[in-house]
Amino acid sequence: MHAGTAPGSGLIVHASGIVGIGTTVTSGAVAGDLVIANAKSLKFVNPAGTGAGYGYSADANGILRLRNSREITLANTATIAIDTQGGMVFIGNTVDHSALFVYSADASPVVVEVADPEGTYSITQGTASSSNVYFSGTYLTLENNTGASRIYSIFNLAGS
Repeated sequence: MHAGTAPGSGLIVHASGIVGIGTTVTSGAVAGDLVIANAKSLKFVNPAGTGAGYGYSADANGILRLRNSREITLANTATIAIDTQGGMVFIGNTVDHSALFVYSADASPVVVEVADPEGTYSITQGTASSSNVYFSGTYLTLENNTGASRIYSIFNLAGS
């Protein structure tokens, strides 16, 4: 099956079970693989289909990029539950830049701040003038306690 106006321009399902998007190249791929042309992106949308979600792309050098088109606005003192598993979370906002955290959701949950170049994040609930990442019960939680509304992008890599 080929859905496109010219070879390599659309969706191609190869007899071998390889699916190609924007490319006919199958070298190194096996049945079930999804092959996407360089500088193309794969976008995942939310269940409501509103178009907001994450997108993956690879440039001509093979660098994989993850983009978030879904931004979350938190009013001052508002919180959002991120996860209940162990993993890693990257949080950025439009004012205070970004930070990286790893966390364990065992019987005694732990959050470790790995990188915070601007020094504007904290792992303690209620820290003033800060975006706080901490466990509230079994949920890894983001609290905006910066003194103003913030727009956040959250990338979470979590266990099952």
